[in-house]
Amino acid sequence: MTESEQSLNESLSAAIDGEAEELELRRVLNAVGENPDLRAKWQRLHLIGGVLRRETAPVVRSPLPAWPADIDTGDGHRDTVEDQGVPTLTPEPANRRFGGRWVAGVGSAALATAAALIVGIVLIVIVGWPILIIGGASLIAAVTYTGGPLPYGYRGLGDPICFLFFGFVAVMGAGYVQIEELTWELAAASVPVGCLVTAILVVNNLRDIDTDRVSDKRTLAVMIGERNTRLEYALLTIGAFVAIAVFASVQLLPYYCYLAWIGLPPAMWLAREIIRGRTGSALNPMLKRTAQLHLLVGAMIGVGGVVSTF
Repeated sequence: MTESEQSLNESLSAAIDGEAEELELRRVLNAVGENPDLRAKWQRLHLIGGVLRRETAPVVRSPLPAWPADIDTGDGHRDTVEDQGVPTLTPEPANRRFGGRWVAGVGSAALATAAALIVGIVLIVIVGWPILIIGGASLIAAVTYTGGPLPYGYRGLGDPICFLFFGFVAVMGAGYVQIEELTWELAAASVPVGCLVTAILVVNNLRDIDTDRVSDKRTLAVMIGERNTRLEYALLTIGAFVAIAVFASVQLLPYYCYLAWIGLPPAMWLAREIIRGRTGSALNPMLKRTAQLHLLVGAMIGVGGVVSTF
């Protein structure tokens, strides 16, 4: 079995168990719709699952459990699951459960956007027009990542722009709000933060590399290949700690920022696991743990900066 087939089987199992995330479900849908053998396996597994759950009267519904009636395929149009021509057996309650989660997800996103807008307006009033420029540029970057006529996320530019906005712009902007000036120290602090937040995106793109390649979504992972993407992840995670050491040695960061090196052991473990070849749903925990590492390192850099002022 090839690595790609193994990845699809893992994703298929995760989808059937209701543990797959949206992008992974989309990947399974595309594969099941195109592969008759995978389609048959999907149907058999659903039948077996229904028997094990003692569902004596399963309902013939859409090919993916817990999936709405239509799907945003990410390429500017929507397809119905029936259009894929994939029969399956799905108990009715699963669709209702997904509907609730989907509505809750949209509601949470709307609340977060509203809160960010309110805070942004307050900061513009207090700090001034530079915050408006930063916020406007960030909003444009967020929308055009996968939207608009030229989505840069599908042209190999997602990683560098993620580093720019979630690292450099985020740290410099937050620092400007506090001290109303831009400094080299803030720029230095943005490098490890940008490395680790970009590593989160790298894991995501590595997990979806097969689907993105088929869909002609040219992420950087698709362009440089799986092996180089794994190396990119390792360089970003370990590079964050190298950056802290370099900038502390030239006094652009306080020595107290070495507190962030508490995250080096988990970073090395994550890099090793990625290099060893985790694929498919096995990368989902790596996403979570990379985000946790990003939070830990950023917090410790902040603590180091505060402690150095005493």
